[in-house]
Amino acid sequence: MRNGKKAGIYNSWTECKKQVEGHSNAEYKGFSTLEEANEYLGFSTSAGESVSVKEDADVNVTKTLRAYVDGSYSKENSLYSYGCIMIDGDKIEKFSDVGNDVDLIELWNVAGELTGAMKAIEWASNNNHKNITIYHDYEGIAKWASGDWRANKKGTKGYIEFIKKYRQGIKIEFVKVAAHTGVRYNEEADVLAKSAIQKYINNNSVVSSMGISQKTKELELFYSIMAENDNLKNKFSFIYNGVEITEGKLRKFAKNIWRETGHKINEIEDLEIQLEWENWDLKITMNIKVKNGDSQKLILYVSKSGGNYIV
Repeated sequence: MRNGKKAGIYNSWTECKKQVEGHSNAEYKGFSTLEEANEYLGFSTSAGESVSVKEDADVNVTKTLRAYVDGSYSKENSLYSYGCIMIDGDKIEKFSDVGNDVDLIELWNVAGELTGAMKAIEWASNNNHKNITIYHDYEGIAKWASGDWRANKKGTKGYIEFIKKYRQGIKIEFVKVAAHTGVRYNEEADVLAKSAIQKYINNNSVVSSMGISQKTKELELFYSIMAENDNLKNKFSFIYNGVEITEGKLRKFAKNIWRETGHKINEIEDLEIQLEWENWDLKITMNIKVKNGDSQKLILYVSKSGGNYIV
């Protein structure tokens, strides 16, 4: 229906009739496909395009799985987050989470919106849906997927590969909504994303490079070294609890602790580092092998309750 009480797409005459009766100059027409209906309303939801809609009522489709996604970012804690609302007929499911993937975090809140789109597609696949329409407010969500924008960063390149993979089994369409203009589910997705970061901070005692939750000598040294710039070639590098952790920094930390305990750094023959995650808890094991054949393990736990140092 193009002109009525609420312009939009309806799946039955009963639904449409409610919007037509009592409304002068009503304009409506029946179509066999969603694409034709959208063209009649002046929209397009093709796989290669993203269009703007201002009101949630503009698209009132109950048969197509819809997902509203948005992202947020905390610079202080080096965390991005996403909010996602899945609408499957009359069923609504909401979920959100935070992330700190080193390949995405440089995109700030866009990282969250990209992640939200990918989570929505995964949800559709896991629940055996053959098509999904993703409503987003950052145009790159559709532009990277369609190839209109060139991906120059690892995060966006990974997003493109993800879309290509899932398009083999799912029809993915995009619709751009205007941000912060009262589109109901877009606004709710934004709130979910922001709340996810705050919830994580409240529950996990996030430690930023500006403060340490437990001021032991060892932890002060750890966060001091992690806050330094590292231009060396590292086997791994990632951000955790607001600081960048690299292989080089961990090696420096282990050597400093070895020296602080009365040993000489030149006694070290080899140093092995192991990382283990369980949920959001991080266990760092540094196995120091010395030239006389002895070895000693240095273990650091950075957990939900803060950091605990154990030798």
